[in-house]
Amino acid sequence: MGCDIHLYVENQDSAGCWWKCNEGFRSTYYDPKHHYFKEDQFKNGDQPYGGRNYTVFAYLADVRNSGGSVESYCDPKGFPEDGSLANKEEYEKCGRDAHSASWFTLKELKDAYKVAKANKSSHVDLGRYVSHFFNHVIRQLNNWQKKSYCGGDKQTDDNIRVVFWFDN
Repeated sequence: MGCDIHLYVENQDSAGCWWKCNEGFRSTYYDPKHHYFKEDQFKNGDQPYGGRNYTVFAYLADVRNSGGSVESYCDPKGFPEDGSLANKEEYEKCGRDAHSASWFTLKELKDAYKVAKANKSSHVDLGRYVSHFFNHVIRQLNNWQKKSYCGGDKQTDDNIRVVFWFDN
């Protein structure tokens, strides 16, 4: 049995409320350059990443970190107290299977990627193993930010975040 990540995007409006962003994300399995899937398949969804990369999981939240081979960026923060109602419902639907909930603003996500790329002391080339995840998610959030799919408020790296948890 494997471990999966549930990763959703939220944006904060000018009143300080966080809202789940429901559209505009391309599947990690879709390669537009080579048209890996038909144009109409896996095109949009509410999660910018759906892969299963245990090195990424270990780095983000110390999940599936066999033998402690990866130094995690930080301990899981828990589900955000001010998280969107829609994401809280998704999280609660997972019941006891949900674990290691956390979140990062887009700024924190970019910072975590910089640290991973600079990490040369680990016996795992962290930057290489996590680059697909970070490049894919950060690129999509930057594109999403420009298009403002969710609400009319100006989006910055501090008022967009990913909320995630894992299940077994």
